[in-house]
Amino acid sequence: MKGILSVALFMGTAIVWQSERVAEQFGPVKRWTSTAMTKEFPFAKVNQVYQETFGSPFSFRTQKVDKAEGAPASSIPVIGNISETFEENGHGIMIAPTGSAKVNSLEEGIVIFAGKDKDTQRTVIVQHADNSQSTYGYLSGINVHLYQYVQKDEQLGEFEAGQKAKNVYFSIQKNNQFIDPMPVIKVNDNH
Repeated sequence: MKGILSVALFMGTAIVWQSERVAEQFGPVKRWTSTAMTKEFPFAKVNQVYQETFGSPFSFRTQKVDKAEGAPASSIPVIGNISETFEENGHGIMIAPTGSAKVNSLEEGIVIFAGKDKDTQRTVIVQHADNSQSTYGYLSGINVHLYQYVQKDEQLGEFEAGQKAKNVYFSIQKNNQFIDPMPVIKVNDNH
């Protein structure tokens, strides 16, 4: 029954969307539908409410989560030296790992982008329940997919230092503004 109702709702919306005559009568519905379909959905917040209500993250995935070994709470997403600070570029930091390294999620959330970005090449963006998002760029490989739930310190991808790749890009954005990630993350004195 739910499947039939879902198909009927979908088909009704499609008819309203495509029909000029019906669209005039249902103009407010069409505008609401357009806004609902184009505005960014708060996946991480909905997931948090779901977890609080039902007790486990909403996910079809059953594989074991790969966490960084011995990673402290709110640790740096990849082990390396800070090669460019937030003050230098105004939107994030650059971290220079030596050799190959795992890149991990700073906090739990939902992957809202996993692919190639024009500025930061292979990139993963995670949306968090507090309406912030963290971006991990210049990765050598991506281990997550779009709309996947990730836990804190879960591996998002990997980085392999080479002639072209020397840094991992990391930024935090909240309310459409970049914030300095250094007060948020803990950095060991060795890095």
